[in-house]
Amino acid sequence: MSIQRREVAGTVTLGLAGEYFGELETHALEQTLRDEIAAGNVLLILDLASCRAMNSTALGILIEAHRLCEAQGGTVKLCGAQGRMKSLIHVLRVERMLESYATEAEAIASFAHRASA
Repeated sequence: MSIQRREVAGTVTLGLAGEYFGELETHALEQTLRDEIAAGNVLLILDLASCRAMNSTALGILIEAHRLCEAQGGTVKLCGAQGRMKSLIHVLRVERMLESYATEAEAIASFAHRASA
């Protein structure tokens, strides 16, 4: 489990790698998201290209982060989900709550479109 942070075009992308099933990695994910939101970074992209799987608790943390961002005029978007993660997002209908894109570039571009709307 690791979380890599990068900033592009006014957004923060968190690259999630590994699996999020246990207390330690799930807590680290939650704390990282809370820290970003507390710092005013409410245009978040979660890059799942290297994330193999996560449990319902971890998915709940993503949805809660989205709720917190929306309360401050922002949002959380997903990108890069593959294989098991892509199936999980679809089966659990997470994509109904969080927009999902094939690539980080598409997710970033969607924020630009949002700003012009």
